[in-house]
Amino acid sequence: MGRKIKIARVIAGYTQKELAKATGISVDYISMLERGKINNPSLKQMKKISKALGVPASELFFNDEL
Repeated sequence: MGRKIKIARVIAGYTQKELAKATGISVDYISMLERGKINNPSLKQMKKISKALGVPASELFFNDEL
């Protein structure tokens, strides 16, 4: 999951700081998600991240394919 979030973020042209600002989620939390330190974000956080990145939440958080 973390790798997919990072790839989607880079493709979208966001830094972690910019994604944090766009979602209202802390940079530290986004960093921990990308590094696999957090594996179960809330549905609310999943929706915020997927909306900001323009990628369905199911693709970022539930699909094992890259």
